[in-house]
Amino acid sequence: MQLVEQRAEEGTAEELYQQIKKEKHKLIQEGKTKKGKPFAEILGDEIPFDIPESWKWVRLIDVVVDKPTNGYSPKGVDYVTNYKNLTLTATTAGYFKYDAFKYVDISGEEAEKYWLKHNDILVQRSNSRELVGTSCIYDGNDDKYIYPDLMMRFHTMPNICVQYIDYVLKSPFVRQYYSKNATGTSESMPKINQAIVSSTLIPLPPLAEQYRITAKIEELLPYCDKLNK
Repeated sequence: MQLVEQRAEEGTAEELYQQIKKEKHKLIQEGKTKKGKPFAEILGDEIPFDIPESWKWVRLIDVVVDKPTNGYSPKGVDYVTNYKNLTLTATTAGYFKYDAFKYVDISGEEAEKYWLKHNDILVQRSNSRELVGTSCIYDGNDDKYIYPDLMMRFHTMPNICVQYIDYVLKSPFVRQYYSKNATGTSESMPKINQAIVSSTLIPLPPLAEQYRITAKIEELLPYCDKLNK
């Protein structure tokens, strides 16, 4: 059963993908992002389920501005500063908690590359096997928090619905992918790396359909919450 209808007049995900490639090439030429190493082609035995003909399987790296990057975790201090460094609790629930931070005493230069921007997506690179890879959207204002080493951050391309990507990252097949691929010496806190997150499979619909899917999910979520209770 389809969650929402497909509409031929909205084009195809392949057309959207080609637009994204052109836009990313422009960003590279302007020095606003870097050209990364190509990832492996998506093969048939890697695809977890069938998608509509108008959709396209892509990797996360194909639809983000830059590759996911790890944060910074300086030592916390017991006095107020201008720099709030998130704790893991800030994103564990799958949505952003504004009060889950510690103050850190660092310079503006140190903080510069770690400032969160509105609509950044954060992914936990270490947690329990059940929670590793938990994602959420930072919906606050620019330059209010820096993110910690236990998280990765990336930003979607302008012609991608960030909420749709976040819902894909929360889906069972992605959660299983992160759990399966998490490694490390501590079983209580296994880790995923930038390559694993960059390689995440995304079932990409045309842009307008991404927004309709997101709206339908948000319409249905309250009913799901009632059933869970």
